[in-house]
Amino acid sequence: ATGVGVGRSGITTLALPLLLFSLLLSSTSVLSLPNYQGCLDKRARSLPYCDDSLSLDERVDDLLDRLSLSEQVSLISSANKSVSCNMPSSAVERVGLPEYTWLMETNTGVHAVCLETGNCPTIFPGPMAMGASFNRSLWYAKGDVISTEMRALSNSGGIIDLGANLSTGLSGFGPNINIARDPRFGRNNELP
Repeated sequence: ATGVGVGRSGITTLALPLLLFSLLLSSTSVLSLPNYQGCLDKRARSLPYCDDSLSLDERVDDLLDRLSLSEQVSLISSANKSVSCNMPSSAVERVGLPEYTWLMETNTGVHAVCLETGNCPTIFPGPMAMGASFNRSLWYAKGDVISTEMRALSNSGGIIDLGANLSTGLSGFGPNINIARDPRFGRNNELP
């Protein structure tokens, strides 16, 4: 569904139920999984990098010590060696790290499949139309809604495309900050 809109609180009608659902999941003892992707399986939860009682530095050091340089690079680069929107990184199964989707398309909203009928990410006008409004509070509201929906979709297992079965990530690939200098440039719609 398009144009769900922003309420007085700045949260769309999609984001609010997703946010509440993810908060419920994170506070339920039966489903008390962490609110991030790295510590979801038993193997990962048994390792020190998932131990919340350790300091952040200790947890990062533990994880980095377990990964080869090649594995570290694979976590911040595309698994299929292409550079495009919706790039999955490689998984490192031996330490319980799943693949992660980088650069989700967020020009007009979060690029994701509806969770159910009528429960879809908000679709906004393109960046050029938003920029032409000269309404800075509208620009900030759009960013707030997109970030809330990205987190909610990530927490609730949202996927980007049905065929690719890529989980939604938290790294948005939004509009370029540039001037539309030539109308023949095919990606002018991404410029504010």
